[in-house]
Amino acid sequence: MNDKQDKDIAERWQLRNIDEVSMSEGELIDVLATGITQCESFCKSRYLCGDDSCRCIRSVFPHPAYYAEYQKLCELKDKVVAYVTLHQIGE
Repeated sequence: MNDKQDKDIAERWQLRNIDEVSMSEGELIDVLATGITQCESFCKSRYLCGDDSCRCIRSVFPHPAYYAEYQKLCELKDKVVAYVTLHQIGE
């Protein structure tokens, strides 16, 4: 895939109607439990399309809204883990 194609696909992904796609709660929970794998080194797609719409993200999430929800859930998960850890230390 060339640079222009990658950018075009990312743009269409961002503008996609959310009613045309779906991701079940179970699928989202699975991704939350396992995390997402992004390129370790330089990722041309991430450079061209941005962190939130690179090929790695688009391959997992059918719509940006699902990725945004995933990010919120990750933040909540981190807070819960921190709370539990602090609670265990305090015991």
